[in-house]
Amino acid sequence: MVILKIVSKNEKNVVVTLEDGSVLFLSKDLIYQTGLRKGDDISEELRLQLIEENQKYFIKIKSLDYLSRRPHSTQELKIKLMQKKYEKRLIQIVLDELQEKKYLDDADFTERFITERIYFKKSGAQKIKSELLKKGIPMALIEEKLKMVIDENESYENALSLGKKKMASFVKRGFDDKKIRMKLFAFLVAKGYDFDTTKQVCNALLKGDEIE
Repeated sequence: MVILKIVSKNEKNVVVTLEDGSVLFLSKDLIYQTGLRKGDDISEELRLQLIEENQKYFIKIKSLDYLSRRPHSTQELKIKLMQKKYEKRLIQIVLDELQEKKYLDDADFTERFITERIYFKKSGAQKIKSELLKKGIPMALIEEKLKMVIDENESYENALSLGKKKMASFVKRGFDDKKIRMKLFAFLVAKGYDFDTTKQVCNALLKGDEIE
């Protein structure tokens, strides 16, 4: 198969047009390594190798596109790429490269995710664990990062802050104390707070200890 032309696409990549009309997007590094030039008649083996490199190029571009929008866990990104019908083996090669270059870092992703959920959404540890497990983060890593980020007093204060706001809406709706306690408890559990923290907050609010 003869190469009709090789045209620069950007600083790192080129467009290679073959005589059958097919087009390949390849890195300049690969062109230099193989020594390919316009007019070269490449073997079938090399053509297949170039096709594979072309596929990896598009997987990488799509991966970086996803990552530019927001951070992803490795498993989360892998699932999205598989939904695009890319070859599983090539996906793994690209993911390994992204991890090596620190574009993908599950430890950093987990710590940032926990911090965001605690400080901006005031989620409890149980909900955070559930969300991270769904993203393919190992429990051991989740536990490690939760210990680093979560402070028990802060967790209580977050639950208390959420509880105050929610309780005010229940009071406005005319609910009695029994119904408020039941709904408040369910609300805080759904937010991911453990039984003890939820019970403490409900007791404090319903007794009026923490109401300003």
